[in-house]
Amino acid sequence: REWDRANLKVQVARSMKAKKEVEDLQQALAILREVEIVHPDLAREDLANIEKLLALKADPEEVRILGSEAELFQEMASLVKHKIRVLVVGGNERQRKHHDRLWDLAEQWGFEAEWLQANYASPQKTVSAIRDRIQQGGLDLLILLHWNRHETTEPALELARAQGLPARILFYAGFTSLQVGILEMAHKMKKKAQVS
Repeated sequence: REWDRANLKVQVARSMKAKKEVEDLQQALAILREVEIVHPDLAREDLANIEKLLALKADPEEVRILGSEAELFQEMASLVKHKIRVLVVGGNERQRKHHDRLWDLAEQWGFEAEWLQANYASPQKTVSAIRDRIQQGGLDLLILLHWNRHETTEPALELARAQGLPARILFYAGFTSLQVGILEMAHKMKKKAQVS
């Protein structure tokens, strides 16, 4: 089953790679890095191809996935006058074990994090919780995992757009994909702040 799951992740990464957009390539890269941990041979060739494509297409600062993340978040905190606050929404009991990894990452990189589980029975409750966080001014980045129902993602994205809050739906193929998504959004936020 582990091999089948890894193979499926590689197929998802390949379909994202085919879109040839930087954001899709970065997500594919994150998925393949998850596969590489358990099955390095399965991911090696695809990883090399995506890294080459990213090197050609992306701003080198955005391609950098590991390195000076804490500096980036410190810089962003000085721009907005508080630690960057990230809300992750989605997932089920299986992803609950990744919550501690998010808290550790937040401490390491210097941001604040909250993770709301998906509510498949009452998506309006999740939307209400997101609305509360946005209205309290307690968010800088909103990440909706792909498992959320349409009844959650669409109203949440609309709320975020109305407030100018950076938000996106993230294909969650493991914790690395979330790590890359947060970093990518922070880079975009920094660019936008520099332009303003």
